[in-house]
Amino acid sequence: MQECFEPEEIRLLSKLRNRPISVDIVDKALIDKFINNGFLSYSDYNYGLGKLTVAELKRIAETNELSAKGKKAELVRNILSSVPDDVLKALRTQKYFVLTEQGEQFLKDNSALLSWYNGLRHDYIKSAEVIEAQKKHRGENENDILLLLYNEHLSQCKDDFERLGLLIDIKRIYQWKHDEQNEARISEEIAETDKRLNEAWKERYESIDFEKVTGLTSDERKALRDKALAELDDDWEKEIDAHYRNMVFGEK
Repeated sequence: MQECFEPEEIRLLSKLRNRPISVDIVDKALIDKFINNGFLSYSDYNYGLGKLTVAELKRIAETNELSAKGKKAELVRNILSSVPDDVLKALRTQKYFVLTEQGEQFLKDNSALLSWYNGLRHDYIKSAEVIEAQKKHRGENENDILLLLYNEHLSQCKDDFERLGLLIDIKRIYQWKHDEQNEARISEEIAETDKRLNEAWKERYESIDFEKVTGLTSDERKALRDKALAELDDDWEKEIDAHYRNMVFGEK
């Protein structure tokens, strides 16, 4: 029976595909979990040979008295067909994490989650919602699954700040789909929402009674501001004057 996997574990599995094996990358227990569920395996020397450079393959061929001519694929085939297994094993080629067919299918089933993780913000949609949407719309394209989920949130959204965030992510998904028409439509909605937000902030700012908040009239606030600016100017002039005096007279 397949174990449950956390969203972060699914994301990590996708990152391990064809990565060199290193005990420093992840928790050994998590690697064992992937392997025990049939999602991950360690590469054999056949796979490792394909990761070597042409120069390295030619050295192996020459060492084993084989032709060192041809492209990389030819060299690999020649070595595998002519060099004994015990010699190949002794080469100590780098080992890699390799996804099994079952592991590839598992990531395919979670492609919407991975797209959400890697390309969208995580402010208003949660990973558990993406996983549930994948189950509900199994077999559909990951971008379409995300659009259904985001548009569902958008239809219930009453806050323009949240709406703006959702729209920005929806625009990104349409970019992935190369849907220029809907991308342009969403861009207009983003501009309208941004305008409403700016107007709301402006209205809120203008409604503040600064005299009540600060205890100063507008004339008093202006006088304080002018005084502060004048003091800054004086300091700046003194600093410049001292700098040039030092250059001309050697004064400090």
